[in-house]
Amino acid sequence: MAQKKWQVPAMATKYYKQSGFSLIEILLVLGFASALISLGAVNVKSYMQELRLNQATTAFIGSLRQMEDDSLRFSQKISLSESGLSVGRVVWNTADGEFGQLDLPYGTIISAVDKSIPNAPIWFSGRGLPFQQTVFELELNNNTREVVLLATGVVLRK
Repeated sequence: MAQKKWQVPAMATKYYKQSGFSLIEILLVLGFASALISLGAVNVKSYMQELRLNQATTAFIGSLRQMEDDSLRFSQKISLSESGLSVGRVVWNTADGEFGQLDLPYGTIISAVDKSIPNAPIWFSGRGLPFQQTVFELELNNNTREVVLLATGVVLRK
């Protein structure tokens, strides 16, 4: 049978299965994804603050160990006065004056909160042992971390 020019082929009148996504499906997925991302952003921010505090704590512990090593190497008393603890900086001294310093990252605030002997300077003997146990508090963005310097020279992080 011959097809006339004005007739539509039988194949073109069949319905084809829809492929792709509708606009409503795409909007639902985008709304759900944005809700998950906004919840995750808060967690990432607090995680980054915790990482920065960990980095500052590690640097401070390193400075305490450096003071211990310097007192052993040069066989002299090295002290860390309260004025040597400031925003973002640790300064240690000998009898001759300033001996070393370390700048802590992100402007970390350091304070000695508990000493076994109040108002005594924090110092390491010529044998590398601290004179007393001291608890330091590091603060960064309202997060705090305690570092304990034991009289045996062991440094603990809480």
